[in-house]
Amino acid sequence: MILRSPIVMASRPATSIAFSSLCPRARPSLTAWTPRSSWRNHAPLHSLAAPTRPPRRFQRHFPLMDRLSGVLSYVTDHYNKSLGFGATILHPTTHFSNLSTESKSCWKCGSSLPSTAVVCTQNSCDAVQQLAYETNFFDVLNDGNVTFDVNPRQIRHVFLRLQQDVHPDNFAAKSERELRLSEVQSSFINKAYQTLKDPLPRALYLLSLRDIPVSESDTLDDTELLMEILELREELEEAETQEEVDDIRSRNDVVTDKLLLQLSEAFRADPADYAVLKRLVIELQYRVNVRDACVQWNEGEERKMR
Repeated sequence: MILRSPIVMASRPATSIAFSSLCPRARPSLTAWTPRSSWRNHAPLHSLAAPTRPPRRFQRHFPLMDRLSGVLSYVTDHYNKSLGFGATILHPTTHFSNLSTESKSCWKCGSSLPSTAVVCTQNSCDAVQQLAYETNFFDVLNDGNVTFDVNPRQIRHVFLRLQQDVHPDNFAAKSERELRLSEVQSSFINKAYQTLKDPLPRALYLLSLRDIPVSESDTLDDTELLMEILELREELEEAETQEEVDDIRSRNDVVTDKLLLQLSEAFRADPADYAVLKRLVIELQYRVNVRDACVQWNEGEERKMR
């Protein structure tokens, strides 16, 4: 595992001030906070004009944060250098950097490779490569095409080929660096495939790339939809035969297919309406929940839905 410097957190409640300007290695826009209610009207630190200064009582924290940032950066660089990864860890400025046009050098043979290359294919090198930190799952499995409309067969084909190339068993007799890289990339590729192969995790991942979180506890203010889901729950709980369960699943699948078409259109819209996308994804969670309960149904046993 490659260490990356964590974002330095202060000891006061977290709410709104970004630390990206204080800690250069901190991933931007992920962590924010406000010291006290009396300072909530101040602008974020990264947007303050040069002559403007925060309140004096807050400035005393600057030296401590600078020292902590320096220590964490040193530890991170020292660990990565010990594994031969180098001191520089790339951090994302955007989730959609065009990595396909960038290049890197193979750490083993020095050949020039695409930035998204997982394995060096030059001169029979076959060395597993380190990926840039901003690399997303689509870069590895879908040729950098960030889209909801993927080809499941193509995704699986690329996944199996890459897993064959980087599986840790192939590097058991190699150097520690090669073994460690194979473990990291094998895990990354497996997670990428599990995320992109099915519509719901794929849609959730696409929204996460746009910093739009959706949790299982999110609900919709749609009485008609909620009543329909409730009726399907009750029907499934009262079902006594597999035929009844299959009928419930069939009706649910018809609506799910229409929902997936709506999601495809919504993700392709320019500009995208993220409120609509989030609503559709939450509804898809309900539908997938019903489908999974139908699959897990067993006659004579208590059926519960998450």
